[in-house]
Amino acid sequence: MRKNNVVIVPAKCQHSGKMFGIRAERRNDGWHLNWAFELPEDEAAREKFDEDSISGRITIDSEYPGCPYCGGKGFVHCGKCGKLSCWDEEDTRFTCHYCGNTGLINCGAEEFGEIKAGDY
Repeated sequence: MRKNNVVIVPAKCQHSGKMFGIRAERRNDGWHLNWAFELPEDEAAREKFDEDSISGRITIDSEYPGCPYCGGKGFVHCGKCGKLSCWDEEDTRFTCHYCGNTGLINCGAEEFGEIKAGDY
C-alpha cells in the first residue's frame, strides 16, 4: 500500500517534448490531477519520480492548469511504455516523446493501469 496520498507523475509535452510534473492526490474516489509544473529530467531522475506507479480512476480537476509548455489539459497514456504526455484534445495522432510509439487517439478513459509516478 502506498504511504503517501500525493505523488508526482512525470509527463512530456506533446509539442516540445519537454518534461513536466503532474501532482496527483489520492482521494476516496481515486487519483485527482490538480497541478503541473516544469520539471527538468535530471531532477525527475534524482527524485525517482518514475520508480513507482499509480492506477485506478484518474480525474483531471477543474483547477488543473494543464501543461506548463503548451497548455494542453488532457493527457495520453502510452500503450507501449506506460508514460504520460499532455494532449491538447484536438490532435488525433500521438507520438510518445519517451519511446517513439505512434498511433491514433480514439477513446477516452477514466480507469488506468499502471502509470509511472513517485512519492512527493
